[in-house]
Amino acid sequence: MLFLNYFIVVFGCNCSNESKINYADKTVPNKSENEYSSLIFNNTKNQLLSYENIFDEIIDLNQGRNEVKSPSIISTEGWQSKDILIREAYKNISISISDSLNQIRTKTEDKKWEKELNFSVEFDKQFSQKRASFLESFFLDTTFLKKYNLREEKIENYYEEKRQFLEDYCVRHNLDSTFLTDWQEIIMYDKLFRKTYFGNYNKWDAKYLKELSYNLKYYNNDELLYIPYYRKGCWGISNLLYYLENPGEDLSLKQYYTLISSNFKSHTKVYMQFKILSWVKNNRTDFKFTHAEYDSLVNEFILTSKSLQYNVYLKDLLGNNRKVEISNDELLSLNQAPKTLKAICDSKITYIDFWASWCLPCRKEMPISQKLNNKYKNRGVNFVYISIDENFKAWAKATNQMGLSEDESYFLPKGSESEIAQKFNITTIPRYILIGKDGEVINPNAPRPSDAETKILFEQLLKKK
Repeated sequence: MLFLNYFIVVFGCNCSNESKINYADKTVPNKSENEYSSLIFNNTKNQLLSYENIFDEIIDLNQGRNEVKSPSIISTEGWQSKDILIREAYKNISISISDSLNQIRTKTEDKKWEKELNFSVEFDKQFSQKRASFLESFFLDTTFLKKYNLREEKIENYYEEKRQFLEDYCVRHNLDSTFLTDWQEIIMYDKLFRKTYFGNYNKWDAKYLKELSYNLKYYNNDELLYIPYYRKGCWGISNLLYYLENPGEDLSLKQYYTLISSNFKSHTKVYMQFKILSWVKNNRTDFKFTHAEYDSLVNEFILTSKSLQYNVYLKDLLGNNRKVEISNDELLSLNQAPKTLKAICDSKITYIDFWASWCLPCRKEMPISQKLNNKYKNRGVNFVYISIDENFKAWAKATNQMGLSEDESYFLPKGSESEIAQKFNITTIPRYILIGKDGEVINPNAPRPSDAETKILFEQLLKKK
């Protein structure tokens, strides 16, 4: 399960109809701001790999040639995912991933590259149980609330163990100092990110939160923007700073944007300014603002950001995301037509899949779900896929990639503020819900498509027809 209480991006929007405005214009040449490595990933169907581009969109890497930004972090599916560092040195190599991910193999004369790519895999072989226990504690263990020194100790010990393993691994395989430094930075920012991962700040000791806010000093290194933990840590720190300055107050877009501008510099600041403006446009934030304030901030960003790609992306988002008037209990189809869940269910047995384009466990279940769909749709089981994506375009792209039809795939535009999300208490994904022909919920936590119990449930319900 992936937890959705991640920072500010998962909550509903407080904006209404968008105003008409001519945003600041620039001549934007069509060119890339990043160097890319061309690699061939020979993935098995059981191993889903992905990486995040500069817009924080999740790009899945299927079998065949792929271009990824270098350096970059590629990850396997799941909340215990393994990180694979793609370095600038790698050019035109073939990477093969085994079913069990016990080994990553390359077609190259440089065997050290293979050792480098396998670092995270080798670490997990040694510490998989300890890693699972460590990650679970951040979701399930409330012991730390009043004993934050234990939390600090647990985090420090775990990452010191990983850092020591890294150093020993580099010595054992004679790996260069650049690889060592790159992974030391990844480990460091993974650690810092975990420290600022909170659900509800007011439950925690104020002194501890203040101490953590001093980690801001680590978050103005533009060269590390390629590390997902660095970017996530930026949001962890900024949310923490906002809470400390405005405890108990509603989120103000203008205040938050000013906080970013005051505490971050250069490309890191531009990245965060861009993200906050795109989040608002995609209706996935809980900010209070007026349209005049939003328009003013967009103009300021486009005129000052000096980032051609961010400007193009934001202006495209502003120009092409058609605003649709929808009720709080409605979903959007690919052609942005609103529809109620009741109308979608249409007096059928309905199996609802709550997912997102960035959720790797969700996407791993999709091929299995589609096989079930093909088997049972003509027998009376209605499959419905509801996305909690913040980005309509990312959802639409993933819908096409997954081969989902327009009459079964829908977008949840009001996020957790929608009646649908509140009715079913959607806090984690993937999440599956089984509804009867009468519209009543049969199972609010139905088994996954890959679970043998799912077929049994369908057969039992169909016999009752």
